[in-house]
Amino acid sequence: GSVNLLKAKNIKQYFSYNPTLKCAVVERFNRTLKQLMYRYFTHTNSLRYIDVLQDLVSSYNNKIHSTIKMKPADVSDDHITKLNEIYKKRHDKIIIGTKKKPPFALYILRDYKNKQITGRFYANQLQKIQNDIPPIEKIIKTRGLGKNLQYLVKFSGNVSNKWIDKKEILKQYGINGSSG
Repeated sequence: GSVNLLKAKNIKQYFSYNPTLKCAVVERFNRTLKQLMYRYFTHTNSLRYIDVLQDLVSSYNNKIHSTIKMKPADVSDDHITKLNEIYKKRHDKIIIGTKKKPPFALYILRDYKNKQITGRFYANQLQKIQNDIPPIEKIIKTRGLGKNLQYLVKFSGNVSNKWIDKKEILKQYGINGSSG
């Protein structure tokens, strides 16, 4: 599949699971390329871009960029060394004052097996679903009495059995819990 294609084309694929590492340069390139593509779509009244993709990338690489003050196509090993020196000097003397909380909460999620899901998520990336409990296939056992009554339930699908409070089941399935 795609892994073999990447190897054949000598392309290295990287993933960032660190929430503080944002890959801003790549994200900015993606945004700029998208803008170039949309301009092309509008101009040609067509969504076919594969024939001009290389031209669009070439156009990007042959324009002067404000951050590096030159065209990316003109960057040589000597320039990279110089840019690294400037970057290193600029970031050598960083003093961290007080850390501030991000303006929006990040959520760490767990699946039904209580296994942590990789990544952190903003509220706008999440969607509340109707039932927090997957469909119950059958009740295996009960334990406790009165308010402490729990059921060991077998869920539909690939979810393992779990003890759940009676009141939680009643709440999730909209059942009036006044009787037994």
